[in-house]
Amino acid sequence: MKNSIIRKIFESFFILGLSWVLSFGCSINQPSSNIETKSDNGINAYAKSKRYKRNGIDIVYLTGTPYEIGLAHGILCKSEITTLKKMIFEIYDRLAEKPQNRWLKLSKALGHNIPNEYIDEMRGIAEGADIDFSKILFIN
Repeated sequence: MKNSIIRKIFESFFILGLSWVLSFGCSINQPSSNIETKSDNGINAYAKSKRYKRNGIDIVYLTGTPYEIGLAHGILCKSEITTLKKMIFEIYDRLAEKPQNRWLKLSKALGHNIPNEYIDEMRGIAEGADIDFSKILFIN
């Protein structure tokens, strides 16, 4: 019974994360001449990565090592990351206040099973968006 509840909650967070990626995912299309280069936070490029609009759709082109990709993602999409995930961060903060909480321990324990490239990318996102890494790990 206990394991099925844990599994359902884990699946719910997975679906939330997947929904975010599908809704605000990145494209690998290169910019063309009919693009706008204004973003909400005013940052449109970082290293060789860039953010722009094409036909009213936000496009984020990311390149580099996994860490550099994450860092650029965090910097270029900071407002979206913090706005969309605010509700999840509030849940995280509530869970962190309870010493008996198992969810944060579980997310940290599962982190050992995640390939290093993904961990590096999540560390980059956390640094670029100025968010604690454990929150990014928890969400993913």
